[in-house]
Amino acid sequence: MLQQQSGMYVKSSVFGQKTASLTFEVKDLGNTKNLLLTFISKVHKGNLIVKLNGNEVFSGEITKENPEPLRLPENYLRNGQNTIEFEAEKPGWMFWRRNRHQMETMQLTADITDVSRRQSENIFIVSATEKSNVKRAIIRFTPDCRTGTTGKLNALINSHSIYYAVPDCGG
Repeated sequence: MLQQQSGMYVKSSVFGQKTASLTFEVKDLGNTKNLLLTFISKVHKGNLIVKLNGNEVFSGEITKENPEPLRLPENYLRNGQNTIEFEAEKPGWMFWRRNRHQMETMQLTADITDVSRRQSENIFIVSATEKSNVKRAIIRFTPDCRTGTTGKLNALINSHSIYYAVPDCGG
């Protein structure tokens, strides 16, 4: 779960507007998928407008207390802080009307892939003859990675660590 909030109230009338927002952090944009916003709608009069980082992702009527989860588009996300804004649609020419929404038990969930424990193993064998004839050996490896999304690399030979650091990804 990325974020949880107990309650939120938004309204809009000819006399003014009350909006609300929910902030959350995305630490690894490339490995964050399937964002879903769920809530219970105790009061729902008029259309609800939901924006993710200023981009409208929903504008419509909520007709039941437990609406379907709202899928948030990943292309509007950014690394770091993100904001979901909520507002009730303005009543327009029906100036006597007051649109309002009271939402409870808000939850923002996502599938976040943890790549920190990924590992690979390559085995090579040195024969007894090669071992006895070797005076010096050099091991070279080139990581294929992206700057900013790479964890620490641990290279071992015979269970002894020969390298443990974040590799230089060329960036």
